[in-house]
Amino acid sequence: MNKILSLSAAMLFVSLAAFAQPFEKAMRRNLWNDGSNANGIRQDSLSISYAELYGGFKAGDYHDTYDYSKGWTAGARAASVQHLKNFSMSGSFGFEQTQGDGMCGSMFIHPGFYPIDVLEFTPGRKTLQTYSFSGGISVDVAPNWRVGGVIAFESANYAKRKDLRHTNYRLDFEVAPGIQYHCGDFALGLNYIYSKNSETVDAEQIGTGKESLFAFLDKGMMYGAYELWTGSGVHLSEAGVSGLPLAENIHGAAAQVSWKGFFAETVWRHRRGFSGEKQYIWYRFPGSDLAVTMGYALNSRHFFRLSWKEFRQDNNETVIEKVTVGGVTNPVEHGSNLILQRASRSLKAGYDFYAPKFELREYLSFGWHDTRNSPMYPYVFNRRISELAYSLDVIGHAGKWDIGTGLLYTQALCRESSATVAADSGVTSDPYRLDEWNQSHIDFICNPALTVLPHVRYNFAIGLYAELGGLAATDFRSFRAGTTIRFGYNF
Repeated sequence: MNKILSLSAAMLFVSLAAFAQPFEKAMRRNLWNDGSNANGIRQDSLSISYAELYGGFKAGDYHDTYDYSKGWTAGARAASVQHLKNFSMSGSFGFEQTQGDGMCGSMFIHPGFYPIDVLEFTPGRKTLQTYSFSGGISVDVAPNWRVGGVIAFESANYAKRKDLRHTNYRLDFEVAPGIQYHCGDFALGLNYIYSKNSETVDAEQIGTGKESLFAFLDKGMMYGAYELWTGSGVHLSEAGVSGLPLAENIHGAAAQVSWKGFFAETVWRHRRGFSGEKQYIWYRFPGSDLAVTMGYALNSRHFFRLSWKEFRQDNNETVIEKVTVGGVTNPVEHGSNLILQRASRSLKAGYDFYAPKFELREYLSFGWHDTRNSPMYPYVFNRRISELAYSLDVIGHAGKWDIGTGLLYTQALCRESSATVAADSGVTSDPYRLDEWNQSHIDFICNPALTVLPHVRYNFAIGLYAELGGLAATDFRSFRAGTTIRFGYNF
């Protein structure tokens, strides 16, 4: 769960980079767009589109254990919202390629997303390609009723070409049909949500005369199994199973209400995940998440947002025995052990201000991330990470120029404890922990860190624009710098 903090910081970077985009501002002024009901797009009447090409480079020692020491990113994206007489449509498309040097550690595309992780230890180059699209529609079916839905798809390919080499395939899919009742300043919505995510890690070693390569299966808090990558404990090379597959199916529902400038949504989802395939299911990880989002538009300039999110998940490790009868070997599952429980709660408050010559956006968030791990009886390990994040972005408009800067400050506190549930268990060995990698990751998460994102944009007369941005990030022990250039068209 603590690795998700890194993803949260990355999403703040994306939010700051998109702040000057007219399309982003148009979407944010309609608070229904913060929710999951596609019918909310008809609460506004502004049609707007944009397309953009971008590229960037980052390098430096300030990064997490699985990130690159230097790398570049290039991509293209486009999005549109169009309002017609009786219906509205929205859509987006994106492609991005990232290549990083000196990468090792987690083999997953989004480390920390699943309750287990696999690490390898040979630095090398990795390439990530991501494709995404989404489409939504809302139709007036009666004077006060609307029906619609949204579909979103993202596919990612990840490859490392140095032993221990691996290729990953990830899929994220979501569909959310819904309805909405509206009457004057009042609107009420309801929608169903189904989503699925999956990822498979396919590892291999080329050549027979090379040194033996090790891998580590992280079962939580960097406790787990360290052995040859072909060993049965890390599940990268299991007979009868293609790679290391993981998947999650999610069902949920959401309800929204708005009155004048106020908007609120509640979303609850049930999650059911597993690792393995066919009769070889090594882990099952059920869970649930809850999100409550509120917003208030005081007028066309002042927007306030507040959200509360909770996430809970267990991980059960199955006990499988391979039984041979009549020369045929079949797996037999005898039961399972609860080895991990993780929970996350976060509170986030935000404020947007828009004026003809000046814009401001700021966020303050608090998070609590609890993990309880029991990789070996009778040991129990507990961890709580308490995090604080503050972001601020300001932009000034001077003629055709947009000049601004973004700031992001993060800090966290980590507390750990351990206990044994049976002092006379007779167990004399301790669970294996990858201490050095764990400490490096905790230092990255918890050390106070400051990121500065200056950016300047020139807007041409026909809707074209060019933007140059920078990045400087430090935890006051190490440093990371980067630059980004964008060319786009607003229409």
